[in-house]
Amino acid sequence: MKKELNMHLGSLINEEKTVLNYLKSKYPLFHRSNVFFRDIQFGIKHYLENKEIKLTYTESEILANEFIKYLISKGILKKISDQIFLLNYPDFNPQKKLVTNS
Repeated sequence: MKKELNMHLGSLINEEKTVLNYLKSKYPLFHRSNVFFRDIQFGIKHYLENKEIKLTYTESEILANEFIKYLISKGILKKISDQIFLLNYPDFNPQKKLVTNS
């Protein structure tokens, strides 16, 4: 991987929660939902474009693959197929816990 792409990958990893929240704001991401490779790829591409970093299609594909590998290693994603992953991220659980005063 090119040095510049490796630097961008490091930024994505360091900003993991911010990146995941950005992806959630653009795509329907929920705990235990399917996530598609292209959603991650284009989400990363747009996330970096918002930071004035332009990527080619191929570069965004490489970064998405590497970021997905990282998320799999942390247990945040589980590979279902080459294009589909299961999101294991309880922070994105759509069910809100109700607080009762009993």
